Amino acid sequence: MLLPSDDAAEWGRKIIEVYMGWYTFFMTTNVALMGWFAGKDAKDYDPKPRTAVSLLFIVLNLFGVCSTLMVSHSVRQLEQLPAPFYPLILWAGIANTGGLLGNIFIWIYLIRLGRKTQR
Repeated sequence: MLLPSDDAAEWGRKIIEVYMGWYTFFMTTNVALMGWFAGKDAKDYDPKPRTAVSLLFIVLNLFGVCSTLMVSHSVRQLEQLPAPFYPLILWAGIANTGGLLGNIFIWIYLIRLGRKTQR
């Protein structure tokens, strides 16, 4: 089903608005938890919860990578997307994917760090 031009453009704007709100919240949550787990206070606690939270955030970040790629691809397919915005959407998708993948690597590092401090 094809949407009228204005409806498709509105959907595209709403998708980007909701996605960027989610992305900002999710990245902030990642960084806040990583900072706490890497801080001095967290080293005195059992590392098992840190590992569980780390694994959860690894999975959530992988889902985030998939969502980012899908949003970027879908929005770029809109016929109403002005040509100058095509590279912007592409770059935003690449940059956001890189940020989420960076989170995954830091969570893995925190898991390994927790195992070293257990020994």
